Amino acid sequence: MAPITFPIRSAAAGRGYVAFSAVRFEWAGLETRRLKRLLYEIGAGDAEADRRHMPAPHDISDIFDELHRRSDVDRDEMAQLEFMYIPVFDHSRHGIPNLERRLAGSPIDFVRFLALMCNREDDGQDPPDWRIGDPEMRRHVASRACRLLQRANRIPGTGDDGAVDTEALQRWVSETRQLCAKFGRIEAGDGFIGQLLSRAPGGEDGIRPSLAVSAVLEEVGSSEIRLGFAIGVFNGRGVTTGAVGEGGMQERELARQFENWASQRAPDFPFVGSILKAVAADYDRDARREDEKVRIERRLGY
Repeated sequence: MAPITFPIRSAAAGRGYVAFSAVRFEWAGLETRRLKRLLYEIGAGDAEADRRHMPAPHDISDIFDELHRRSDVDRDEMAQLEFMYIPVFDHSRHGIPNLERRLAGSPIDFVRFLALMCNREDDGQDPPDWRIGDPEMRRHVASRACRLLQRANRIPGTGDDGAVDTEALQRWVSETRQLCAKFGRIEAGDGFIGQLLSRAPGGEDGIRPSLAVSAVLEEVGSSEIRLGFAIGVFNGRGVTTGAVGEGGMQERELARQFENWASQRAPDFPFVGSILKAVAADYDRDARREDEKVRIERRLGY
């Protein structure tokens, strides 16, 4: 499995934009080699500075869907391209399925992406091929790595049927934590592992986290995993809106849900139960805060 490489800023990006404009409505007829070259050239640009030239997200998504259907493009190539275009996929339907699969199967990739955005917690040195000398390019690559670790939701050990193999997940977490310790990022690593596990779907009993994920959380049991899981839950909720004057009704319902899950998981997984109780308490505080906001607005006549 070839390592993911990071995009190098190139003047070829300008030519890529021009070429894309010329074949915009005919790219489906391009041979795979030329289509990949076009994507690499565009992706070598500065996505922020060149945003006005960047093809629309739906166009990029269509190209990726086309490549995904072709037999002469492998998953590692698709993962590489998805990493280059991850800012675009915030607003497209294609997403990053190959990159998520790669991350879920490769602990060293997880740690390498982590190293792009988090400094070491010790006095050690990272391998030379992990370093990016150009500060501007390092910033852009770190931004992509951050997007990846904050949005990847494929749980390691997940099979084609969607079920999570507990032993496979345990092996991934164990190896990833060992690598995080080796490269001086155990606290940051536990935090992002906790966030990743927070995105796992519920189990057959409808409770989050599932039994497989609960077993792994219980085995690790670190405070950073606990914090990362809670952060992942709240970030996963996204921006919400409620009816005028409803106060903390939504938050109170979530608090009851997590309290119920905590009571059901705690007998077998006390650490997991404590995490869920803490999340419930946070939602309960948010509910009281929203209630107080409504009371103040009513007193002021809003």
